[in-house]
Amino acid sequence: MAKKDDIALWSDLFKNPNYKPTIIGGVSRGGTTWVYRNLLQYKTTLETVALEEYFHQFYKFTFGDRIQIDRDTMNKALAEKRVINDPLDLNWRTEIGVRYKELRKRYSWNQVFIKVLPFHLENLRNNNEDAFIDICKNNYWLCVIRRDWVRMVMSNIYSNAYNKFHYYKEDELLRDKKIKANMHDVTTYLQQYIKLFNYINSTYIKDFKLIYCEDIQHLQHTDTAKTSVKGVKGIHNLPVPPVIKEGKDELYKELIINYDDVVDFGANIIQAFGERTDGKIKLNANEIEMDLS
Repeated sequence: MAKKDDIALWSDLFKNPNYKPTIIGGVSRGGTTWVYRNLLQYKTTLETVALEEYFHQFYKFTFGDRIQIDRDTMNKALAEKRVINDPLDLNWRTEIGVRYKELRKRYSWNQVFIKVLPFHLENLRNNNEDAFIDICKNNYWLCVIRRDWVRMVMSNIYSNAYNKFHYYKEDELLRDKKIKANMHDVTTYLQQYIKLFNYINSTYIKDFKLIYCEDIQHLQHTDTAKTSVKGVKGIHNLPVPPVIKEGKDELYKELIINYDDVVDFGANIIQAFGERTDGKIKLNANEIEMDLS
């Protein structure tokens, strides 16, 4: 696990003993997008094709000489308030395998910079075990989570209810409806922790660093809004990193009507994870600790 004192600059996050290409992993709502987009400014990533959440169902791409994010299609879907994840999309299991083949046909892992979360890995594995092993073993995984698991769970509930997952400097927090959390969704969300633990503990992912988002919030926010940089082929317009908005904790308590039930329910799940991992996933009040050594 990386310690706060070891990380003075964003570029320190790239340091890995075997010099493998970096993938951003971790748990959703843990700061993964914030880290990914702040790292886009550095030479290590400027010389790559930045494909963000390439194995995420909502992301769309065009496949020509090079792969590009199809932001027009994605923005249209957002404007039409389509759901970000659709478990009823039966074509997705096949499509994720096609995406892997298109990626590896064009690029080595050194030529791309992507973010891959536990459920993305699971979907890829369900399609193609060899692809799963390839991505796990041939990259350095920078795994980003939060200690404050309550904030992560509530952020996931809130974000899904409003279908808005990132906020920027000019954005006001949405607050026009109450939310009742579904405990099945809470269970599914928290399973990311055990999946991440299992992928690393089973040595599928051998080269990794665990980062707690709270330990790197001292790093300067990078405003890439007006930055264009030369990549492997063509020009990349860098997406703006989201900001960590103040006041969200109070907002969650105001809007999520079964907030206390979620906390109790989630704590029981994490304690069960601790039993399954011989205490390597621990619960301390509202903080979660993972021992991935």
